[in-house]
Amino acid sequence: MSASDRQDELPPLPTEMVLASAGSGKTYRLSSRLIGLLARRHPPESILASTFTRKAAAEILDRVLLRLAEASLDAKKAAELAKAAWFAPDGEEPDPPPEFLTGEECCALLGGLLRSLHRANIGTLDGFFAQIAKTFAEELGLPPGWRMVEGPEEDLMRSEAIGAVLAEGGQAVMRELVSVLGKGDGAKGVHSLLTRQVDDLLELKRAIDPAADRPWSPDFTDVEPDDRLSDEEVQSRCAALADELATCELPLNKTGRRDGRWINAVASVRETLEAGDWDAFFGSGLGKKMIAGGILTPGSEIEHYSTNPTPELAALLDEAVELARPQMHAKLLRQIGALQKLADLYELAFTALQTRTGAYRFGDITHRLAESTLIEGAEELYFRL
Repeated sequence: MSASDRQDELPPLPTEMVLASAGSGKTYRLSSRLIGLLARRHPPESILASTFTRKAAAEILDRVLLRLAEASLDAKKAAELAKAAWFAPDGEEPDPPPEFLTGEECCALLGGLLRSLHRANIGTLDGFFAQIAKTFAEELGLPPGWRMVEGPEEDLMRSEAIGAVLAEGGQAVMRELVSVLGKGDGAKGVHSLLTRQVDDLLELKRAIDPAADRPWSPDFTDVEPDDRLSDEEVQSRCAALADELATCELPLNKTGRRDGRWINAVASVRETLEAGDWDAFFGSGLGKKMIAGGILTPGSEIEHYSTNPTPELAALLDEAVELARPQMHAKLLRQIGALQKLADLYELAFTALQTRTGAYRFGDITHRLAESTLIEGAEELYFRL
C-alpha cells in the first residue's frame, strides 16, 4: 500500500486541545499523537512538535522512539500502542483495525524515523523561531553571521545602548524620565532606572500600530491644553478650596458631632491642595476613592467608613478634581513625551548596535518575524525549512 493510499484509507486525526497539569500524561498524549501521524504515513519532516524546554522536547522524542521499539518486540505492546495512537474522530469506530500498527509496522516506522531523525522537527519554540530566522535571514534584514545572545552579553548591549541614549537626550527630557520612571524619586541614578525599564518600553513601542493616530497622547474627555490655568491661578483656587473645606459641613457621628474620621480625611485633602500636589491628592484618602478602579467617581458616590460625604463636601471634591484634570493632563503629556523620546532613541541606539555586532535577542527575532510576510507564504516556508 502506498503512502498516499494509506493516508486516504485511514481517518484523519481530529483537531484537539489538551489542557492538563504537570504529571498528568501530556508527554504520553503527545507521543501517541506523533506516532499516530507517522502511522498515517506523514513524513517526519512534515510534523512539528514544539515545547518550551530542551528537556521536554527530548522526553517527547525519547518516548516516541521507546514506544515504537517496545511495540516492535512485543505484540501486546503493539496492540496497546495502536489503541493509544488511533484517535478515532467522533462517530467513528473507537478501536483501530487489526492491521493498524502491527509489530512489523512499528519496526518499519522506527527505522524510518531514525533515518530521518535529522529532519524531525521536535524541539523548543525558541529553536523553531531561530531556525526560521536563519533560513530567511536575508528577508528579515539580518546581517551575515548574526547570532543569538542572552545573559551578560545582552546586559552589556543594553547598557551600551542606554549610554548612547543619555548622551543624545536633552537634560529636560532626562529630568522628566527620572521623575516618571523613579516615581518622583530623583535620588536614583538615571542609568539604573532605565536599565530596568527600557526593554518593556521597547516592547510597548513595537506593539503600537504605526497607523494609530497620536498613540502616545492620553485621551482626556473634555480636557484641552488651553483649559490649563496659570500656576498663580491654580495656587489661588487651591487655597480657596482648602479654606472652604476647613469650614464645610461634614458627616456626623452617632452623637451628632462632626465625625472625626471625616475631619482627618478632609484635613489630608486640604494639605495636598495647599501644596498643589495632585499626585498626593489622588494617591490616598478621598481623592484615591474617586478614581478607584480607573473610573472617575463623583464625590457624592464615594464612601468613607460606609458613609457618603455631605452635598457641600461632595461638590468641593468634584471642584478639586475639575481643577486637577488640566494640570494632570499637561504633566502626563510631558512624561509621555519623554517616554516616547526615550523609546525612539533607545530603539535607534539598540538597532545600530545590533547591526554593528550581529547580536540579537530572541525577542528581536520574533518581532522581525511578526512584521514580515513570511507566514503568508506557508508553502515556501515549509519547503525552505
